[in-house]
Amino acid sequence: MTRFWKTKRYILGLAAILVSGLMYLACWQVSENYTGIRLGTDFEVAHERAITSFAEQRGFGNSRIRHRRVWNEASVVFTEIQYPVRSIRLIGAADPNSPVLYTAWNPPKKNQLSTSEHRLLTQPELKAFTQLFTDSSPVVIERQSEDKHLRVVAPLRARSRCTECHEVAQDALLGAFVYELAEG
Repeated sequence: MTRFWKTKRYILGLAAILVSGLMYLACWQVSENYTGIRLGTDFEVAHERAITSFAEQRGFGNSRIRHRRVWNEASVVFTEIQYPVRSIRLIGAADPNSPVLYTAWNPPKKNQLSTSEHRLLTQPELKAFTQLFTDSSPVVIERQSEDKHLRVVAPLRARSRCTECHEVAQDALLGAFVYELAEG
């Protein structure tokens, strides 16, 4: 190979590295404080981020629960075991006497609560949800095959931002998140 072609290939390689570096910086600028996917976050910390994301982001649905600037947990540590997060579902308690689990992947917009896919809570879910009125600790409602699959219910309490629309006192139980944590 002639010296000309080696030099040309070298310059093109450097240009490609420079361009990819600039693209990386541009993407980083756009995403502001995006820290990437998190692995092995303590469950309590991840749940607090999910509440913050849900309560303080604009919009509705899944973008509120998993707003990537706030909540981007690929796995959490619950009872000293790391689990991938398979899904997060919302238990809504618009009617505290009959809370429901929204079954669609995206939680509903407020004006779509009555028409969104939902079901009544199962007995274990209802028992766990009722327990959250007096105890803020997450409750395991399902445990399968030697802790390889868990369903955990954790409280969603009103923050100051939530009190006006929901017409409740701060820290009132508004609902809960149901986390499905599964190994593999």
